[in-house]
Amino acid sequence: MNRRIIPGGLYRHYKNKWYFVIGEARHTETDEVFVSYFPLYGEDPVLYVRPKTMFLEAIDPVNTNGLQKWRFLESDATEIDLKEKVELLHQSQVILHKMGLAIVED
Repeated sequence: MNRRIIPGGLYRHYKNKWYFVIGEARHTETDEVFVSYFPLYGEDPVLYVRPKTMFLEAIDPVNTNGLQKWRFLESDATEIDLKEKVELLHQSQVILHKMGLAIVED
């Protein structure tokens, strides 16, 4: 399976939490590629980075409770019900606005 990072994509962590991926970033000294993302839960915005290889890696299925075999799994959002989609979109707008990364008109 050829996996890639989708900027602006929704990803589900194997512990069943949702994340919004901003995109890829490259370390200036080592040239290592990282993924920048933030959780779609919680009150305070937190921006995370993780090495791309780790973000896309397969994990031990024993640790996933049968949910998925990848640490983060990209989603086309078809498996998310409409109410949850609306909440995830709202949460991402709020967090992006708090981070100063988006203009949200009132």
